[in-house]
Amino acid sequence: MATKIKILAGVLLASSVAAGVALALPAYSVVTYYYSDEAKTDEVGSSVLTCNGNYTLAGQQTQYATVEREWCGNTQWPN
Repeated sequence: MATKIKILAGVLLASSVAAGVALALPAYSVVTYYYSDEAKTDEVGSSVLTCNGNYTLAGQQTQYATVEREWCGNTQWPN
């Protein structure tokens, strides 16, 4: 009985992993620059979210930031 439960649990786990999760691509690519202070004179990090959904972060994130975005063209109406 315990073996049947283990097999069933394994099959359910494998099928849920194989099914995956569908995620929407972003409407915009986003580049964020992070600064050490409110004057934004010393850049200490940056992050990039690309149109294909890849995200990278270099350096450190702070509360002082500027954001640039560009429409990816994968939606009908940009905001």
